[in-house]
Amino acid sequence: RLHALFGRRRPTPRRKRPARRRLWSAKEKLREDDLRLDGWAFARIQPDEVLQLAVVRQKVEKARALARQLQATQRAAYGDPATQLSRP
Repeated sequence: RLHALFGRRRPTPRRKRPARRRLWSAKEKLREDDLRLDGWAFARIQPDEVLQLAVVRQKVEKARALARQLQATQRAAYGDPATQLSRP
């Protein structure tokens, strides 16, 4: 009688394990296209991470500036390595 109303009870379908969300490594996050925050790169960055990335970018810029400065001082002291074939 109940089967007429509700149909036979089917066995519950087995749940598939939830697909793991891809974890982006820090190195991948710091790739230039990720820092540019455009297109798909933006989609995989959470809002709180944007701030962290901005801080990281500042640090990177600072480091690059220091490296440039150091290079300039060394070039002034020892001459341009590109033009100098052999130092005495």
